[in-house]
Amino acid sequence: MTPVINCFSPGLIPPPVDWADHVHICGFFFLDNPNPGWQPTAELEAFLADKSKKIVYIGFGSIVVDDPENMTDTIVQAVGRAGVKAILVKGWSGRSTAAAGGAPPPPPRVYPDFIFPMNSVPHDWLFERIDGVVHHGTFAFFFFVVVSLFVSLIY
Repeated sequence: MTPVINCFSPGLIPPPVDWADHVHICGFFFLDNPNPGWQPTAELEAFLADKSKKIVYIGFGSIVVDDPENMTDTIVQAVGRAGVKAILVKGWSGRSTAAAGGAPPPPPRVYPDFIFPMNSVPHDWLFERIDGVVHHGTFAFFFFVVVSLFVSLIY
């Protein structure tokens, strides 16, 4: 049998008693920042320095959505209604860059001032500076959020 390694904590999800001997729980994998030389832009620092509203991270990770424009519209509306600011990281979703049938991508989206769009950002750097996280619920991301002691919403 091929070994199965589950990368989560048995303290979080205990192994069922009926698991076979080739199934193991090894704990979470935690990688150091893959880009230790990363520096925030002046615009990101200014966005974070403005504490007039709580700031949340909204990240898509490996989720691919069918209608990225509609998803983005929904997120922008929800953030506005919640009265917070958001750092919106697209992940693999292709939000606002989708083009059907090989057509050229649409022009860059203009976001309201309460949204800061990014392609990626080191979570270990960012999460020390914000107030909450909305994420896609993978074990790796969930672990990072738990370790950071964040208010977290999994969508």
